[in-house]
Amino acid sequence: MAKVSKERELELVALAQGGDERAWNELMRLVHPYAARLAKDALVTDVASFDDYYQEAMMGAVQCVPRFDVKRNVRFRTFCALRMRGAVQSQHLERTLASTDDKQWASIDEALPGMFSERDRMILSLRFEQDMTMREIGKHVGCSESRISQMMPKLLKRLRNH
Repeated sequence: MAKVSKERELELVALAQGGDERAWNELMRLVHPYAARLAKDALVTDVASFDDYYQEAMMGAVQCVPRFDVKRNVRFRTFCALRMRGAVQSQHLERTLASTDDKQWASIDEALPGMFSERDRMILSLRFEQDMTMREIGKHVGCSESRISQMMPKLLKRLRNH
């Protein structure tokens, strides 16, 4: 991502949340390189197009602007990177589930019987079906946000290898 101070990021987010289109566009330019990298990395394990993954990453970034709390005094790009990665992972999961069979699955539980523990299926369901954050999932299953963040790539790798 482009080099911009934390203070400038916070200023841009505050302006964008207030409706400033120039600030919004500058924020999107800041996260563009990361979105491109996520899309490129996702192509290593999937046949989807670069544009599909790039679009998902950027949609994740767009969702970050109104959700970001400037008062927390953290970098926007850090907050945004997690959401963008989650959006790409979600797209990848959808593709993986669609490729497991021609039939449309009603839920992760139906798509992955016996492949994952009940807890792992719950984590995947909370993340991708209910769109919970890693923090919310951690609270729900009784572990830390960082532990959920560590588990998610392993779960996705198991899905890819299925």
